[in-house]
Amino acid sequence: RNDHRAGISIIAGEGSGDTSNVIFGSTSDMNGASVNYDFNSKLFRMQSQHASSELSLASANNVEAVRIDTSQRVGIGVSSPTQRLHVSQSGTAALIDGNSNGNNPILHVRDRADMFVALFEGNRAGDTGAVVSIYHNPATSQETNRTFLNFQMNDDGDTRTTYAQLAGFIDDHTDGTEDGNLRISTVENGTLTEQMRINSTGVGIGTDSPLKGLTVKATGN
Repeated sequence: RNDHRAGISIIAGEGSGDTSNVIFGSTSDMNGASVNYDFNSKLFRMQSQHASSELSLASANNVEAVRIDTSQRVGIGVSSPTQRLHVSQSGTAALIDGNSNGNNPILHVRDRADMFVALFEGNRAGDTGAVVSIYHNPATSQETNRTFLNFQMNDDGDTRTTYAQLAGFIDDHTDGTEDGNLRISTVENGTLTEQMRINSTGVGIGTDSPLKGLTVKATGN
């Protein structure tokens, strides 16, 4: 006991293979797990020496927070993870919060083997469907606020290009009498061009101001 600062130092050499270690074992197993530091690789490790051992991190009086199983799957809020990262929580399980510059996304999910990139599944018994929302939540709401879903591929110069777009806009954001519109656009000669608009009046094709249930406007036949 020390009423001021206290500590334990384990100092090893700096040659190749020199590590400082704390070893955990038992009477029949002298090297069950260890904590070590390798100066040359600048690598700090917590590791087990058994194929059947798992790693657990706990907080709040030994409440488990993280589990790493024998297949190196990480569970947060779950002790038996089924994927490389498995997060479980009642309510919002994960929040990814960042500052984008308009070019780099906050979240990037990439499939390197096939076309099945993402799946959103509703799994509560009794529910009749599933919902995925795109929510724009600025500090101050304005009628100029909008949300977009872009469909992108590369052009022949390998530049990422939006070839089609679904966009939601506000016509009236007055509480209780809100009106909105949905716009469908495709790229024409390098420019994203609105092709259809659906608003409270109706559907407009070739016009952004439909007059009836369906208004079609075209040049020529």
